[in-house]
Amino acid sequence: MNQYRSRSTARAIAIAKADESKTRKTMLVRASVIALGALTALAALPSFWPF
Repeated sequence: MNQYRSRSTARAIAIAKADESKTRKTMLVRASVIALGALTALAALPSFWPF
């Protein structure tokens, strides 16, 4: 009983860690996409100015 419980706990921890790394990777991808979009917008701004 105790061995089964520790095994399921270890599995739950492993799942949580994998989920955390997946979330972190998703956040990193989102942040890079947003940064890329901001850079593109900044680079495109002067062409819209009427100077």
